[in-house]
Amino acid sequence: MGWPDPIALRHRAEELVSTFDDDLIDQLRHDPAAGVAALGITVVDTATSGSSCDLDASYNRRTNVISVSELASPSRRRFSLLHELGHERINKSAVGGGVADWLDGFDRNADAVEERICDAFAAHIMFSGADVSLPSNFGARAVIDLWEAGTASREACCVFAAQHLGAPGMVVLARDGVVLFSSPHSLQFRISRGVEQDERSAIARAGNEGLARAHRERPTLRSGPSYTDLDGDARLTDDGYVFAVLRESRQRTDRHGTPERRPWTCSTCGDDITDEDWCNVCRQRICPECGCRCAGPRPEPKAERRCGACGMAAAAAVSECELCGAELG
Repeated sequence: MGWPDPIALRHRAEELVSTFDDDLIDQLRHDPAAGVAALGITVVDTATSGSSCDLDASYNRRTNVISVSELASPSRRRFSLLHELGHERINKSAVGGGVADWLDGFDRNADAVEERICDAFAAHIMFSGADVSLPSNFGARAVIDLWEAGTASREACCVFAAQHLGAPGMVVLARDGVVLFSSPHSLQFRISRGVEQDERSAIARAGNEGLARAHRERPTLRSGPSYTDLDGDARLTDDGYVFAVLRESRQRTDRHGTPERRPWTCSTCGDDITDEDWCNVCRQRICPECGCRCAGPRPEPKAERRCGACGMAAAAAVSECELCGAELG
């Protein structure tokens, strides 16, 4: 299997939570450390932060110990602890055997899928019993309201909001232009913790201006710019955090429903570069005067044809344009 449907991810998380009775779920929501201890799992504080996940905890399946950073905020500690409990549930064969077997079908993506199940597991517990909802086509303001109105962590609010995006995209938590957490919906990538965003991005600008709009932005990943254009907005909270809600940009079409050829303008000099070649590293048009956003080498593309809608180079074996989604003839 390639990548699971978001609803399937959520159902797998709910399957793990369903093994708990209501009293234990209530205890885990209000005092995760006590609830985890009641399950026979040892919780220890550590002076270090981070783990193989993007959170401030780690689970050792050999010793059945969850280590949580004492440097993290109380709400982040709670979410991190519940996230690691999700890993423990999956690895406990008597409880998570079905989920573990399901994960095996994703081969090299299994670890990434498990991380998202554990995020959904933690958010499901934090929001259990709460009567909350989000409006359609909500933006960052609605996520901030969700966080301010309840006791769930910022991370849990990101996960809950991402589950209700209604389109491929992600909800991001950042501070000073640096991503602290992201929760994607129907995207195979996420922005890893600690990745600084371009100063022109909505996430960075919101940190300085309070509010910023994103239009066809490609967020910075640990490996470089993403391949997906995103629209949305980002807002600054009173305590200095930025929430961003980003959805995949919609492809413009003409009156016949055919994807329009997208015009490209150099962000530095403003020249029209619609007909220039693509950089095969950062996937941007190469301005003859200014280059592209990528400072690295530009290997010769292995493409044998171009998309008739947007001009993107495509390999012979590809049937759909990576940029605009148009079918290649």
